[in-house]
Amino acid sequence: ISIHRYLNGQDLKAGREEIEETVWIKNWETVSKKLRRYVAKKGEPKPRVRFEEVAEILERIKRKARFEAFRCLNCGPCAECSAETGLCEIDKPLINENLCTGCNICASICPFGAISKNEKGVAQVDEELCKGCGICAAHCPENAITMERLTNEQILSHALAGFGG
Repeated sequence: ISIHRYLNGQDLKAGREEIEETVWIKNWETVSKKLRRYVAKKGEPKPRVRFEEVAEILERIKRKARFEAFRCLNCGPCAECSAETGLCEIDKPLINENLCTGCNICASICPFGAISKNEKGVAQVDEELCKGCGICAAHCPENAITMERLTNEQILSHALAGFGG
């Protein structure tokens, strides 16, 4: 009936009887305590998060979003190019040992098992197992891992260093 009255623009309370409710309260003290519980506290609000912290969190979210956007979905074109033969350039994770705390998140999240701890207790990448997906860098809480494309000179210097030259 109320819906019909509302849709026709009629008074919703017309023709209704007034009901007076009686409430028997045994202990007024408990009622007043419950009411006081919802009263706002006086004084200045305390800061909860600083702007710097928010900016830091947003930067971390943006970084993770970028890595997620560029993450390999095995859609096909790259699979035709064989990275193992050296025909394709792939990004490699570079670990800043000064920032790495050895939390081991990168090692536990790497789908290829390419990351382990070295004797210093910081992350170390096995170049042969690493596929350059960037998941480790996206999840590093200390931003100690960056993904960089190695230049031919860097690849050559790494190769020569491996041969002792």
